Amino acid sequence: MMTSGRSCSVAVSVCVLIGVGACLDAVGPPPLAGKDATVLWRVPGIAAVGAPALDDSSVFVFDTLGVLRAFARRTGQPRWQRTITTEGTYRGIGAAAGTVVLSAGSLVGIDAVTGTERWRIPNRGVSPMALNDSLIAVSGLGLFGELAALSASNGLERWRTSVWPTDSVAPFDRDANFKTPAFSTESVVASFEVRRSQPVLRGGIARFDPRTGIRRWTTMLPVTNNLLLTTPSAAAVGGGSVAVSAFDGFVYVFDESSGASRWTGGPLQVAGRVVLTNGDDRPVAIAGQFVVVGSIFGYLNVHNVQTGQLTWSVFTQLGPVREILPVGQGLVLAGHYGGGLALLELATGAIRWRLTPLADIDRVDGMRVVGDTVFATSLAGGLSVFRLP
Repeated sequence: MMTSGRSCSVAVSVCVLIGVGACLDAVGPPPLAGKDATVLWRVPGIAAVGAPALDDSSVFVFDTLGVLRAFARRTGQPRWQRTITTEGTYRGIGAAAGTVVLSAGSLVGIDAVTGTERWRIPNRGVSPMALNDSLIAVSGLGLFGELAALSASNGLERWRTSVWPTDSVAPFDRDANFKTPAFSTESVVASFEVRRSQPVLRGGIARFDPRTGIRRWTTMLPVTNNLLLTTPSAAAVGGGSVAVSAFDGFVYVFDESSGASRWTGGPLQVAGRVVLTNGDDRPVAIAGQFVVVGSIFGYLNVHNVQTGQLTWSVFTQLGPVREILPVGQGLVLAGHYGGGLALLELATGAIRWRLTPLADIDRVDGMRVVGDTVFATSLAGGLSVFRLP
């Protein structure tokens, strides 16, 4: 059900669940009444997992039965389906260079038009991946903390580069778990967690040249509390800046070219009090001149990308924030772990529209956004495409 109305009972239960103790008022304007989203088409009955993949003409989804399906992007008409043999945990799909790439133990390249398998690389689909127009970025093999780039069309490796500086003295058992990389025209940026950095896991971030694999810079995130993890979020890159958060609640913004620190933002505060227990999961996004930061406590903060000045903070009443996606000019769409969505104005923080799930079929578990159109998947609701108001 697409609705922009408030749901006090949902907000209260979420607050109790995350241990805040009581519902906290939003800082900023109240939600607008908004309009209903326009459903363009829907394919029910698919237990879809993760976000769909898109190319110019098709939408691709993977389901819990191991079936990859292709649908016409404009109408939802089925084009083909293929059962894919996997050897590990599903990590996602992407589309580029006429190929659908699936990561699940192996990396598998499937022809986007016919559904036939083009190539397969065992034991490479073991971490999150990202695709640009022709390149796949995925962590390499071995205990060396490497990021690798493969050709989407044939799976051939183009480069592999260690995240560690050339003068690093990290022992060989210090592997790095990469988060989902992010592409810009000039960069592929990847945050990482140092494995076996006991007793407390530590995180870092690195920038690579997407054409050559040359590592332009790499840095470990500061340690503000020896007892808290600095495991990073997935990084965001855009407008000459790179943003990442750490599990200790801090947010860091770097110059994309040099890696120099621009500013640091502290943990989430409400009414002057830091809302932090054992840590905070804070997804980040860069949208125009703003850095948008979510929280496990259900808040979204917007900062000026150049100065770090806090522009607004809003409690969406939809629970922990899972991801944040820019929408056209001046809007962002926040996806929540409970399956809800909130469309917010960057300039004011006003909630223009909200999806409050009333049943499992209403939940959005994964999504892609193109312009004002959302391609959404759900374990219970299948695949749906709708236009935001």
